[in-house]
Amino acid sequence: MTRANARRTLELFLAPDEAYRNNIHDKIASNKAEIGKEGEARALVLAETLPRLDLLQDSVRAVNQLQKCRAAESGQGNQGIDS
Repeated sequence: MTRANARRTLELFLAPDEAYRNNIHDKIASNKAEIGKEGEARALVLAETLPRLDLLQDSVRAVNQLQKCRAAESGQGNQGIDS
């Protein structure tokens, strides 16, 4: 929606008449109303999104550690092989 508003702002410069500009302003206002629920969005991010990202990051770290261990084990098994 923010991208649409950026497009519409540019469109204001090209609008052929006042009625067209008013229509664009109405669309921008409508989008702002949808976007502007900032307090609700912040609360949702703090309460749900960030904790879920923390859990995801924990899983990513665990997979990374597993890969490092397997790579190390694999490397140890190949040390005696001549090239």
